[in-house]
Amino acid sequence: MQSAMLPCTMCRGQKRAAEGNDGGIKYWWILPFLSFFFSLNNQSFWIDECCTALCAMQQGMEGCWKKICEIGGSDAQMAFYYYLLFLWHHLTGAESEWMLRLFNIFWVFLSSWFFRKEPKALVILLISPFFVYYSNELRPYMLQIAASCAVSMLFWQVSRGEPVKFHVFFGSLFFLCLTSLTGVVWALGFAAAFMVMAFRQFGGRRFRRALLWWIFPFSGLGAYYLYTLFLGARAVSISSSWIVNACASMYELSGLAGMGPSRLELRMCMTPDALWNMNGLGAGMISGAILLAGSACGIILWNKRAERPLVPALLVLILLPGAVFLYGTEMMDFRFSGRHCAPLLPVLCLAWSLVASWDWSFPRIAQTILFLLMMIVWAVSDIRIRCNDLYGREDFRSAVSYCKLLQSSHVDILLLCNGAGKEFYGWIPGPLKDKWSDYKVIVVSRPSDYAAFLQPIESSGKYERSELCRGFVIYRRGGISQREGY
Repeated sequence: MQSAMLPCTMCRGQKRAAEGNDGGIKYWWILPFLSFFFSLNNQSFWIDECCTALCAMQQGMEGCWKKICEIGGSDAQMAFYYYLLFLWHHLTGAESEWMLRLFNIFWVFLSSWFFRKEPKALVILLISPFFVYYSNELRPYMLQIAASCAVSMLFWQVSRGEPVKFHVFFGSLFFLCLTSLTGVVWALGFAAAFMVMAFRQFGGRRFRRALLWWIFPFSGLGAYYLYTLFLGARAVSISSSWIVNACASMYELSGLAGMGPSRLELRMCMTPDALWNMNGLGAGMISGAILLAGSACGIILWNKRAERPLVPALLVLILLPGAVFLYGTEMMDFRFSGRHCAPLLPVLCLAWSLVASWDWSFPRIAQTILFLLMMIVWAVSDIRIRCNDLYGREDFRSAVSYCKLLQSSHVDILLLCNGAGKEFYGWIPGPLKDKWSDYKVIVVSRPSDYAAFLQPIESSGKYERSELCRGFVIYRRGGISQREGY
């Protein structure tokens, strides 16, 4: 009896061992927490984060929606994230910058859950500078990456010959579409890529049944996005070359800045001449070449293992959304940036994971060295993000603290930030004065947005202009000290 049971016991043990090998890292759930807490720093909210926080901290869902519409731009197209943050605020009472940003830990964890069976890809995703940077930003990009991880994992499985699970497929795409209007663009790219890989399956009965069930949620979401377009979408007057946009955006996505130019320089680069004159361009080009070589190597290795036409599918996935974004840049003054490519990051991490190798034999030594160089570039970028505050934007915290202290001293002060005289995160203004000359202090973020308003102030000669903090300038009149109240 014992000898008869022994093979069965061995079979069960082998099965458990096989399942353990397929299950990735045993304690994978520890990694997202380590990644998230590494990403946290004391960087102030910037203007867009302040808008997000203000919407979430309204008294009711109706108030949240009214504030979204009041802010305008593309915020209505990210309402799903805003309402989830609204629930987080009301469940936890979170109001500080730290506690509100803690909300992103859910999306870091969810991204990791989708990648838990691919340990190399999971680790690469969690240490990616792009992932680390947006983990600490109160915007919907982490939610978008989490949704894309679900779609990308299904894409990975289908490329290796597994059948398309159509309800999972449509559910993942719907999740990605919920994140924002840019998520819809990437969902179309993914859908086209899946069709290239498994075209025959998309004509079967399983596909038609799933499509019949999911067509109603997608139609409702499409109607909502059409409505938000009537509310107005954010546009900027730029003259950036589409070549510069594409290069800078992919560089930002793959390494955020690597060892080269800062993220702010990349975003402000408008012409090829400006691109060539950026500080750190040489190191940036080396970083970009390493990451491009890593991407090419990963795709080649992936294609060798794939049982479906992978390369045409990847081309469709990149070119279809890319064409939409670049068309928007040229025709609608839409500023195409690396953050709009966030859904592509999980796909790149799957490709990069195939480059990871510790085999020092002759055929693979170049591949191993390439992967180590990629990790060095990322380590430098991660340290710059975490320790040097290199990618900081407006220091709203310092500006509001200064305004509050002057306000408490009964100094008439105007804060020009996303509109004049409006409530903002941490700032409740007093009643608006009739004339700008009634204010002793005027604090301005992004002065170029208020050029028409500021021109008579500067030409009057009554105000002295100086820098207050990062991203803010101050106009003072009547002997008010710049540091008064501090």
